[in-house]
Amino acid sequence: MSTWRGFQGLVLGICLHLLTYVSPAIAQQQTSAADARLLISCRGGPSLGRVASDVAGEKDYRLAFEAGLSATYRLSRRYSVDLGVEYLSRGGVERYDKYSSNGNLIGEIEDTWEINYIGLPICARYMLSLQSLRPYLLLGAEPGFLLDATMERKVPVTVEYSRNPRRYDSTDLFRSFSLGIRVGGGLMMSLGSLAVSAEACYIHGVLAIFDDTHLKIHAITVCVGVGIPLLRS
Repeated sequence: MSTWRGFQGLVLGICLHLLTYVSPAIAQQQTSAADARLLISCRGGPSLGRVASDVAGEKDYRLAFEAGLSATYRLSRRYSVDLGVEYLSRGGVERYDKYSSNGNLIGEIEDTWEINYIGLPICARYMLSLQSLRPYLLLGAEPGFLLDATMERKVPVTVEYSRNPRRYDSTDLFRSFSLGIRVGGGLMMSLGSLAVSAEACYIHGVLAIFDDTHLKIHAITVCVGVGIPLLRS
């Protein structure tokens, strides 16, 4: 938890600096911020995570969020490369029936997984238009390094104490590295000396998060970003 708070404070401080930093030299430039050769952005937004496995049972989404910094380097007028450092909160909800030893249904168990990573997403970006409002497509990878994980379990009264959830530290159960494929799109525009963007992505987990299992994490994310140009064309 202290690791996340330290990272959160660092990201917040940099974001505030980005939002309040307006250089007179940049203001005098005629090139729009969206045309910058190198753009540094603060970004964040909600995410919906879902576990996928071969185990029978109902799967549901868990609402979380992600936040961090990204650098966009423009290779040509339409092609760019995005590199990021982000806090990623992933997870999901599983519901399945619990049976007694004689086959009688006892009730439903609900497990909610919260899995937090430091992510280093890398994506290729293609601009569909070079007008003032610029739609774009994204495709890339999302490697992640585990910070911590917890499981909250709701159980029937006859199985474990009460229906109230029980929370467990599950960090040791998970692999320290994750990998997903990120695909999506967004919109970018210049706003004064800043570039603002909004994007939506789907992340498809390709590595199992447990040893000897097929359990993977998928997610849908919606993020907004504010960036400043460091290198002009």
